[in-house]
Amino acid sequence: STAFNPGISFDERSAQMVQMGQKYPEELIKIGYPKIYEMTKYLQNVPNINSNDDLYNYLVPVNLNEYEMKENRFLLLHDGFNTFLWFGEKFDNQLCKATFGFPSAYTLNEIHLIDTNESRALYSLIKGNVRFFYAARSGYQLFTDRLIEDFYPAWLEKVHSISLPKNE
Repeated sequence: STAFNPGISFDERSAQMVQMGQKYPEELIKIGYPKIYEMTKYLQNVPNINSNDDLYNYLVPVNLNEYEMKENRFLLLHDGFNTFLWFGEKFDNQLCKATFGFPSAYTLNEIHLIDTNESRALYSLIKGNVRFFYAARSGYQLFTDRLIEDFYPAWLEKVHSISLPKNE
């Protein structure tokens, strides 16, 4: 969760800790185990649906690990507070133009709704603040810190070693 990340300001951490205290258990699960989606194929095949709720039926989550960060992908991660957008080095320029109105994702610093199906489909999924991340650029670690499946085996081993009785 962003609230426990060492790379954020004290004010942001305090605000998020207060918000965590007011969330329902289902919402806390999203904070502890965020969802990540591969958006490239989804946006290329955006269904013409009138309800934003129906769009979620077409999203396929991917694993929370660095293996999913392929150079031609666009990933969306939501951790309960923020929406993180990660762009691979070879993200499709035509899809970028249709979704964001710019031919390159590397010129983005904010997101605006434009009059395309792709933009509307993405915009309906945005929650909280939007943060942009690009393959192997500054800030990359702030995105990869949320990919908890890379760290889960080591964490589980540590919990296991702590919880077992010591042989003395």
